Amino acid sequence: MNLIISIKPQFVQKIISGEKKYEFRRRIYKQEVDKIYIYQTLPDAKIVAYFTPGKIVKDTPQNLWKNFKEVSGTTEEHLLNYLHDKDEAYAIEITNLKIFEEPFIPKGILAPQSYKYIDYDL
Repeated sequence: MNLIISIKPQFVQKIISGEKKYEFRRRIYKQEVDKIYIYQTLPDAKIVAYFTPGKIVKDTPQNLWKNFKEVSGTTEEHLLNYLHDKDEAYAIEITNLKIFEEPFIPKGILAPQSYKYIDYDL
């Protein structure tokens, strides 16, 4: 099973540059996932890359910040605002990142609000 997740352009750029090594989520997927495709949100609205999920850490937002701030690609204020109403959240390690030379709009797939399962490769 694979996953498509929506990420804002400023964070996609930090993933590509290597500054952001963890993707933070308010909730986590339930099925086992082989690849996570990155859907860069507007204005680009395209699939730009994929990665293999590494370790997944579940913890309080404050502890996630404390443990991953150096590789978060964000600020404490932004992360804690994003996770403000959660007692626990998730950090997904980004491993084996593959960037597409030609980002694309997948046929027949609407942009996911958070994430969307797909049972095939793009």
